[in-house]
Amino acid sequence: MNHKNFINSIDRFVSNYKKLISSKARVGLIANQCSFSFYHKKYLFELIKIDKIFLLEHGFFSELQDQIPISNIEFYRYFSDIQWISLYGNNFESLKPSLSDLEDLDILIIDIQDIGSRYYTFLTSVYYVLQTIIIHRLTLKIILLDRPNPIILKKRRCEGTPLQEKYESFVGISGILHQHGLTPAELIYYYWLKINQNNKSSLYLIPFRTDVPIQKIYPKKEILQEISFSNQLQQDFFDIYPSPNMPTIKTAMVYTGQCLIEGTNLSEGRGTTKPFEIFGAPFIDYKLQKFISELTYWNRLGIVLRNLRFVPVHSKHKYMECNGWQIHIRDTKKYHSLMVSLILLKELKKTCVDFDWYRGIYEFKIDYLAIEYLVGDEVLISFLNEDRYSYEEIYQYLKNHEKKWLQEIKKFYFYK
Repeated sequence: MNHKNFINSIDRFVSNYKKLISSKARVGLIANQCSFSFYHKKYLFELIKIDKIFLLEHGFFSELQDQIPISNIEFYRYFSDIQWISLYGNNFESLKPSLSDLEDLDILIIDIQDIGSRYYTFLTSVYYVLQTIIIHRLTLKIILLDRPNPIILKKRRCEGTPLQEKYESFVGISGILHQHGLTPAELIYYYWLKINQNNKSSLYLIPFRTDVPIQKIYPKKEILQEISFSNQLQQDFFDIYPSPNMPTIKTAMVYTGQCLIEGTNLSEGRGTTKPFEIFGAPFIDYKLQKFISELTYWNRLGIVLRNLRFVPVHSKHKYMECNGWQIHIRDTKKYHSLMVSLILLKELKKTCVDFDWYRGIYEFKIDYLAIEYLVGDEVLISFLNEDRYSYEEIYQYLKNHEKKWLQEIKKFYFYK
């Protein structure tokens, strides 16, 4: 994919929504602050009538850090005619909507900026909503406002292996690769067909490219006549950061591998200007920094590791001076985010006596370690903990799964 013919799907939808939504329909919206029109200078919920907004992790304005419950919705109530519903509370059940949250809706609009990795929880929340719709046999018109996947703009790519079922959690749905290679609407469509049991709901696609028409995609494909929108303002689709520690496309590029740092006692650099690119801990000394940064693997994987010192302002080692590194991508063709981070963790586990896996509750789960939920594959977990596999064997193992996945997902593509 490339930027040719890009259009803001919100503006395209607003130009055509009266064809899809009757004036009497009750409408729900799953979105956050990315759901904003630069042409109209308003959020989507200010442009059309919305009855309920479902709040994702981090809150509507991405104001909350990771794993902080949205337990107080009083702030949002100055939009007095909208009901705000949290999909991220203080227990696992709070992640799923109730029947009463959905049963009085006619329309559900989904407008989410994903970043291409299965750990990113927004589309897991959508998965849980779809489950509720199917379990209770609700019939809704579901409208998908699609957005680009920031790490597959030029060519379809993916990383990793399918998540094994026993490791399924809020940071991963079984069967999905670490980096899935789909747009938000494509992955939602994948989820819908995966769990659907002859549900009578209909799915509509609002594409982000003008060469792909607005269309009904389920249960039967149908192209819709539309009003063209020609006054599109040129903008970067990442102008609005989708979550507190996802400020740039470069962050998204490293995230597939570097999210694994959440499963360790290292800081992911939360609150710095380069989260996930920057990582480390107070117990990292200069000798270890030098050893890790000079490993020969990095050149083969297209990166430079730069030694540095930083102070995280959230989560692990908050306000403590940390030694660590920043990942600099020098060759995107060679770069494999997951392989880089697997090697990093393997080397740190072998050489740093104070390095350890994070052993607390992670996203309301305690059956396995956080690193196991994130890695989600017995072979890769064994690689991190034992000496059973060489780096070359693991790299080939990943490549074999990636090749198979790219063949499997072709039928879900909306864009060539």
